Amino acid sequence: MGALIYVLVPALLTAGWFFYNPWNSQSVRLLRDSLFGVRDKLFAFAADPAHPIDFEDVAYGMLRANLNGYIRFAESYHLITALRLQDIKRPDGVLSWAERWEKYLGECSPQVAKSLRDLHEEAVCQVLRHLFRTSLFGVLLIAGVKCRRAFAARMSSASNQITQRVRQQVEAAGEAYGEEQAFGCLQLAP
Repeated sequence: MGALIYVLVPALLTAGWFFYNPWNSQSVRLLRDSLFGVRDKLFAFAADPAHPIDFEDVAYGMLRANLNGYIRFAESYHLITALRLQDIKRPDGVLSWAERWEKYLGECSPQVAKSLRDLHEEAVCQVLRHLFRTSLFGVLLIAGVKCRRAFAARMSSASNQITQRVRQQVEAAGEAYGEEQAFGCLQLAP
């Protein structure tokens, strides 16, 4: 038992160090890279003459500022921080960022509003992925979901193989004995 502790404790400490140092830094780099990609799409969208949006449009400016904030503060996004921010109360009459953005999106054409919403949703999805990648709870949750999916896929594959085997035996029995007697001689041997 004592030898197990000498192996297990350093292994857990090393895993913890790796999770909170190189893993977290790499996740921040991945988040920033993906957010730069979303921001590039936003610039390309606004620069395209086919879209009726100007670089001075308020909804565009709010989304650009939001993306720049995500990029600037990417290293400080953690699941606990995000949960704490949900408790912040605004004074009465003060609109949230989302309420103001929706107000200004209403002034845009439906096509532009949809494209800006899609870009914002893409950025939020990247931030949420980062939040779950950098929290131990999120990593365990994601691992659990992936294991469950893998198990379900294996069970589905096994079920399909059994069904296929049964069908083959029923068809073979139907040919050998006739349709009426086929189910009486069905065997599930491999």
